[in-house]
Amino acid sequence: MTTMTGTAVLFRVWTGDCAIDGDTHGNVIAMFPYEPFNSDARLCMSFEHAGQHGSAEPDGVIANSRPATADEAAPLLAELEGRPYGYQLHVMSRPPHPRYAATMRARKIRARQAAAGRQA
Repeated sequence: MTTMTGTAVLFRVWTGDCAIDGDTHGNVIAMFPYEPFNSDARLCMSFEHAGQHGSAEPDGVIANSRPATADEAAPLLAELEGRPYGYQLHVMSRPPHPRYAATMRARKIRARQAAAGRQA
């Protein structure tokens, strides 16, 4: 959800091997719980140093990670707020309720689809 204080983000640290192609243990992930990845409201946007932007299934990320400390999140926060991304971020201390976050993603999807329909 983008607010007057910025785009909501959670910083998490992987606690296990969650990647298909390698070890992610200890890597920091920035999860944008209110930003849909595509037209599937179950997935949100995420960002990691390796891989950059991608999708995330919020429940899976939460289950396989722990909250990042401020020191752990600092390099990724600086990257996201700097060039070329320029995000204005609101760092959340805990994840939103899953149903609420999915509802907010679905609303954004519908708004994008409606805007696309008006442009066609």
